[in-house]
Amino acid sequence: MYKSEQAKERDMRDMRNTILIVTPDATEQRRLMKCLGPRNRVTWAARLDEAKAQIAQQQPDILLLEPDLPGGDGLDWVRQLRHDPATRAMIIVCVTHRATVRDKVAGFRAGVDDYIVQPVDLETFPYRLILLTRIARIRQP
Repeated sequence: MYKSEQAKERDMRDMRNTILIVTPDATEQRRLMKCLGPRNRVTWAARLDEAKAQIAQQQPDILLLEPDLPGGDGLDWVRQLRHDPATRAMIIVCVTHRATVRDKVAGFRAGVDDYIVQPVDLETFPYRLILLTRIARIRQP
């Protein structure tokens, strides 16, 4: 628990990003938006084609992706994003029910920065994204 609300506010200041949540699960989408929405600009897509259109329109800082998507394989799309200079540096996090070691290794091999098995712990989840954002800033030239 936090020592104070001021400490919590200081920690959360680090996380002001544009986040695209890509999942066909409306319940999970609402949970994540509620958790991340107050401090970020959060959008949502339920299908792969919708997500691709949103990526083309706005370059989100963070992509939260369920790899099992209507309209295509999310991990194949991650590989494409990693090969495109315009999206190569985007933070990509797999958020899925797939929990086997094989699934996780496939996600990391495809190029995800983190792999989170649902249900997401909404208390710690924003801090994982803060950490990934800090690491991404260090990597930038």
